[in-house]
Formats: sequence, structure tokens, C-alpha cells
Amino acid sequence: MDPADILARLIAARQREILATLVEQQFQQKVQFKSGKYEAIGDLGSGGFGDVIKAKRTDNENIKVAIKTIRVPNLSADEKRATENEVEILSKLKHPNIVQYIESFYENDKCHIVMEWCDRGDLAALIKQQSTMATMFREFQIMDWFVQVCLAVKYLHDNSIIHRDIKPHNVFVMNDGSVKLGDFGISKVIEFTLKQSTNVKGTPAYISPEMCSGSTKFSSKSDVWALGCLLTELLCLKCAFSGESILTIALNICNVNYEPIPSGYSENVRNLVKCLFIKDPKRRPTIDEILNIPFIQPLASRFADSEQLENEMVFCFSAANNALYVKTLVHPSFCENGY
Repeated sequence: MDPADILARLIAARQREILATLVEQQFQQKVQFKSGKYEAIGDLGSGGFGDVIKAKRTDNENIKVAIKTIRVPNLSADEKRATENEVEILSKLKHPNIVQYIESFYENDKCHIVMEWCDRGDLAALIKQQSTMATMFREFQIMDWFVQVCLAVKYLHDNSIIHRDIKPHNVFVMNDGSVKLGDFGISKVIEFTLKQSTNVKGTPAYISPEMCSGSTKFSSKSDVWALGCLLTELLCLKCAFSGESILTIALNICNVNYEPIPSGYSENVRNLVKCLFIKDPKRRPTIDEILNIPFIQPLASRFADSEQLENEMVFCFSAANNALYVKTLVHPSFCENGY
């Protein structure tokens, strides 16, 4: 080989080495944690107005955490309120299917929110991987994940909190197979006297028809619609509502024109999707009603004490019209128009 080529290769290799060192140094300088309690070991990406970093405890490198880092000076007044809102909500939530809040602190003009590390990433990544393999998830696995998210949503709604951004990217998977709902940046604590929120928030493909139509008020039923989007995406390996533009997506949502469910899944699951996608929020089921559907109850009992799932309503599916109807008429209004 020509000596000049050898020299050029050596120089290029040295340049790559120097560049890699600089990148690592810049990353280490990017996050300065208080008292050296945490050490950054990876960058998980950016979202909204925050960065998410993987870190480890310096006193025990086996303990991994996820740290959401938000540059406070760059935030508007609304964004600062959203950050404070997320911290306040996270600090109060204690549920096995909700990402655990550890602590938060302000340092170097940044707000750091420390949360438990979810080993296997999020459902969005698993859906993408499954789609690449051209194989569908097993129904039992889908329902196992879905019920766990429902239990998390029940806990939120019982505490008068709307998540408002339920989607695969915000459902995180643990090594033991459990899933946890996270990212409460646009959650809203509802006053018991109000019961409804007036700000339209969320990811376009997962928002409800009442939000698309410009309604100034929406309730926890928007989370139920988003659960339908989550379930459909797990079944179809693609978004329930798609389109070439936000307008097209909104029209499909308002017309309840969602991806057809593959034939390999049961009638129970198909009817559940229809139930979650009831356009009228008044007729759309609550999270308690969903968890009391007979084929869901056994799955839910694996994760929650039966006392937590009070039998306020017993639901059955009508094989004749593929519609949800109430067997014990506790709330007759829900039975109108065949439901």
C-alpha cells in the first residue's frame, strides 16, 4: 500500500477517535447532576420541550433511572406551568402500572425529573419491531398489556386526573413483562366540581372526535377513546386513524373510520374496539365499565384485588348487533340506541 494512503488512513482513524472523545465529553457536560448522585450514561432523545437521559446512581451502578431534563429559561409561562404540573402529578402517583417518580430538582437553569428506568423501552418500539417481522401480536399478550394500561387509567380517573396523551410511545415495558403508563406533561387534574377540561391537548392521531370538532370541553372519556387507539394499533401494527394531513386524520376520527381489525382476532376484541370508539362521549363507556366487561374481568383480577373492581355494572356483548349492552340496568341512559 502506498505510504501516503497509510498515513491518510491513520490520520482519519485518529480524527474519528478525537471526535468520539469530544462527543462523549460534550454529553457528560450536557447534564450536571447535583452532588454527583447520578451519572449520565445515554441520551434517550427529545420530546416536546424536554430531553430524556438514561443515568445510573453513582453509589450503585446497578440502579438505572430515566431523567427528563428541561431547560427552564427557554420555557414560556405556559410551559413552565406544564413542567410544574408534571412534577406535582408524578410526586403523588403510586400505582404498579404507572412509571414511578423518584425525585426532582432544579440545577443550572434546568429542571430534572428522575423516574424509574423501564428496561424494554416503549410499546411503540415493540410495535415497530413486530411490524418489521411481519407477525401479529398474540391476542392474550395484547389484552394483558391493554388491561394493565386500563388499571393505570382507572387509578388516574379515580383521582380526578385526565392523562390526555395515551399512546404507545407513553406506555413503557419492564423486563418482567409488565407495562407502565408515563409522560404526564399535559395531564390535567380535574376539580371535582368541574369534571371537564377546556384545553385541547394530545397527539393528533389519538385525540377524540369531540376534540377534533372543536368542542371547548371534554372529559375523561377522551382517555377512553385513546385507549381504543392504543388497542387498535396493537392489533393492526399501525395507527388506528391515518391520513396524508392532519385534516384527513381529523375527518377519519370524526367519521370513526379506523383501520380494520385483522381476522385472526376474536369477536370479543372486535366488539371492544367498537365500544371504545363510540363517537358520542356520553355513550362511550367509563374506565370502570370497561374493566367490568366479563372477558376482561379475569385478566384484570390478575393485577388488582377484586375489591377494587366493584361490580357496579355487568356488561355483555350482543352477538346479534355486535354492540355493547348493559345486563344490569344501573345506568339506563347508556342503553339508548341499542347499547
